[in-house]
Amino acid sequence: MKKLYCTILALSCLSATYAQVGINATGAQPLSSAQLDVASTSKAFYPPRMTSGEKGAIMNPQAGALVYDTTIGALTFYNGSTWVSTSSSASGATYTVGQNAHGGKVFWVDETGQHGLVMSTADQSGGVVWFNGNTNTKAFRLGVYGGAYNTDQINKSFGYGAYAAIIAGQHVSGGFGDWYLPATEELNLMRTSGVSGIASGIYWSSNEVVVNTGFISESAYRYDFATGMASTIAKNTLNKVRAIRRF
Repeated sequence: MKKLYCTILALSCLSATYAQVGINATGAQPLSSAQLDVASTSKAFYPPRMTSGEKGAIMNPQAGALVYDTTIGALTFYNGSTWVSTSSSASGATYTVGQNAHGGKVFWVDETGQHGLVMSTADQSGGVVWFNGNTNTKAFRLGVYGGAYNTDQINKSFGYGAYAAIIAGQHVSGGFGDWYLPATEELNLMRTSGVSGIASGIYWSSNEVVVNTGFISESAYRYDFATGMASTIAKNTLNKVRAIRRF
């Protein structure tokens, strides 16, 4: 008799495990299409709340996983390959200079207000060389987003090592891994935004000095935050690194 009772209890628990669940104050049955139906007119539903680092440590997340990321202040979901912020994917979402978003601080937005550039809130290096061998990288692009192309060119040319572009490219913040070494114009936008927090210091840009065919470029552009001036200097000079990313 005892064994029969245990068996019935186990089957009852198993049935409850797979039943639809309705959570409300009226005792209403859950919607027929819902596995979990939460209804309220006075209380909110809270998904797990954690930092970007804690979210990134989740083992084998599945597509559809939902987390409120306290680091970037946004609801995020896992799409099967990466975590996506609903604030950046939502139609019409706009941003302002100085806002903390997308793993850093916004320092430039385009005319739509939906896209722009964010900077890391700390340096990735206090002094490192630009190069990792004597070769031309063809990192010549200027203007907004130019640094992303330049960084790829530099890292493809130099490979593993300890140099400005790879250090910027290895930065991870807010769950984003697409940071790069800014072009000179992007550094200037960072300075003129008034939100960089950088009063002085010499920073590497991702721009290599153009030379004639057959010659090796031995210089790259650096940017002085105190004066707002860009100048050329030997690639083996030690300068600071501050990573940025686009959104």
